[in-house]
Amino acid sequence: YICVTKVCSTSINQAIRHLYHPEPRYHHMGIGELKSYYPDIDLSKYFKFAFVRNPWDRFVSLYNDFLNMRNGKDRIMNYSGLIQKEDTIYYRSNGFQDFCLKFAESEWVNEHHHRPQVDYLKINGDIAVDFVGRFENVEEDWGKVCGAIGVQISLGHARASSGRKNYREYYEDKTRDCIAEVYKEDIKEFGYEF
Repeated sequence: YICVTKVCSTSINQAIRHLYHPEPRYHHMGIGELKSYYPDIDLSKYFKFAFVRNPWDRFVSLYNDFLNMRNGKDRIMNYSGLIQKEDTIYYRSNGFQDFCLKFAESEWVNEHHHRPQVDYLKINGDIAVDFVGRFENVEEDWGKVCGAIGVQISLGHARASSGRKNYREYYEDKTRDCIAEVYKEDIKEFGYEF
């Protein structure tokens, strides 16, 4: 399982009883990183899968998670289980629109949680997983994963967002285009539209 951030990763990890390290570079390791850490691994022996999500929707989810769940609106943010960060872009931004406009030029654009989804799935420029499911079709696609590996495991919704507006309501034209530029590879590779 290649664990793309904010794409049912907590739910899937719980379903497969995967105990993960709290640091994102391990928990959210892309397949290329996995191959570089373990060069002798024969990936052909494994069924490799991941899930992706509409980039604009995923970005709103990331923003809400870091701002509200990780204390990003305060000066000292609980970044992960072992790390805290001070004076982040979350703290320095004045709302979602301002955050979007600052994001592309910030160091956060390369941070593990925020990187493009294709970065998790490629080795030498090619998608290197056997199956890419969609967040928008998670139940059916999770069934395909279970069928491929010969198990039946229910998938819950561990971190459901309650009361959140539709992601389109968060954007203005300029911020929609800004996020489209940052995640243009995801949009092209997976055919997403706003």
